[in-house]
Amino acid sequence: MLVGSAVSVLVLVLALVGACSAANILLIAPTPSFSHQLPFHTVSKALLQRGHRVTLMTTDSLKISHENYTEIDLSASHNHMRAEYDFVKKYEEPPTQSVTLMRDIGYAVIDMQLNEPSVQKFIRSGETFDLAILEGLAYMSCYGLLHKMGSPPVVKLLTMTAPSSVYYNFGSPMNPAYMPDMWLGYSDRMNFWQRLYNTYFYLRLMYMWYYEVLPMQEELMRKHFGPDVPSAYEADRNVSLLITANHFVLEYPRPHLPNIIEITGIHVATEPKPLPKDIKKFLDEAEEGVIYFSLGSNVRSNAMPAWKRQAFIEAFRQLPQRVLWKWESDSLPDQPDNVMVRKWLPQQDVLAHPKVRLFIMQGGLQSLNEAAYHGVPLLVIPFFSDQAHNAAKIQQSGIGVWLEYSDLTRDALLRDLRTLLHDNKYKENMKTLSTIFREHKADSVDRAVWWLEYVIRHKGAPHMRSAALDLHWWQRLLLDVIAFVLLVAIVSTYLLYLIGRRIVQFLSGFRLKLKSE
Repeated sequence: MLVGSAVSVLVLVLALVGACSAANILLIAPTPSFSHQLPFHTVSKALLQRGHRVTLMTTDSLKISHENYTEIDLSASHNHMRAEYDFVKKYEEPPTQSVTLMRDIGYAVIDMQLNEPSVQKFIRSGETFDLAILEGLAYMSCYGLLHKMGSPPVVKLLTMTAPSSVYYNFGSPMNPAYMPDMWLGYSDRMNFWQRLYNTYFYLRLMYMWYYEVLPMQEELMRKHFGPDVPSAYEADRNVSLLITANHFVLEYPRPHLPNIIEITGIHVATEPKPLPKDIKKFLDEAEEGVIYFSLGSNVRSNAMPAWKRQAFIEAFRQLPQRVLWKWESDSLPDQPDNVMVRKWLPQQDVLAHPKVRLFIMQGGLQSLNEAAYHGVPLLVIPFFSDQAHNAAKIQQSGIGVWLEYSDLTRDALLRDLRTLLHDNKYKENMKTLSTIFREHKADSVDRAVWWLEYVIRHKGAPHMRSAALDLHWWQRLLLDVIAFVLLVAIVSTYLLYLIGRRIVQFLSGFRLKLKSE
């Protein structure tokens, strides 16, 4: 009897393990930005270590050789991104205008990538998959590709804070009173006018998402895959899981459904690699420490106007610290003696150096993760997307200072840099946050892989799908219930008024009758 029970348990365990062992998994990462690709690279390597077969569609090669790994090159779309968008100028646009970037990039990039010969060859292969992991932005036309690949369960992976429209699309509770949209530079403690604008922005974003983005993606899907593929609207409402690479440690606490998983810092290396000799020497010999300056992979510091660039140069010249600057041109005009420039820098390895005291950055999430891990205070200059959202969190947490690009002058830079360098509270606050961040980062990759395998084991895990997705927006907001209650209240009030009026009329008539007698 006991032997039989033990065998049954063993068979069940083996069945659960076997249900997702050596699964065939497709990852689609369309955004032509290196920072967006990093979490996909990390998840791909983790899945390979678990014995799965992985196909990664990426704009930046993983540069590995593995018998179970296939890579589909989407790198040509980098040219489109560089040619079409000046992200420095995006700062000048109001959020309601700059947010259309998600819509426009989502259409143009996928249209280009689906025409790539490597992608067309992949589509013709007819290969089927057990799971698809899709970047969770405006790439719904990829559902047509997934239909050709056997319609596997879909998990969305977001490499930034999720827009409100994405949370809403999973049925997640939404409240603009304390949940700022990631495109705005608000914290979770908003004043009245911020809450008002946040509510307005929610509505504008929802309109764009459902009446512009989805129709355009549906049209694009039909263009490439014909009329027989299922609706992108329905496919998007039946995604199994959302994994977001931002976490309440570096965002804000919010209520989540069980199919929304927060992870953090999965791409951050725990062991730094050796620095190039010239950079190491420059850092090692910095008696007053080093300021590291990089605006990331999308915002290019050489795209700033000359007078803004000169503000940095003049400020750096007056500091005793050395400055390591990611500068995308061959030379920097009027370069100060204490400044070293390079077109590319191994950012994580630089931040790990003990002499680095401060990081000037644009507010990108991956850079914020790396700074948090290594405990480096921040001067953040946001330009677009979730950068102002991250800047608000940095300022609220006391781990850095937010400097508006429009306010950037030599004197403003010197003021904020000296504040960060000489006020020890920023270093102490970052040290405290780094301890918390490392604790949650430690199991993030394992947690992401566990949930991915959970979706495979349970064939899409439909039991986690919220009933909110089957309600109209006005039902989710209980507007029909509120309208009914108001109607009942109005009718009841009117009936009471009529009854009261009749009683008054009756009593008035009764008094007149008594007087006449």
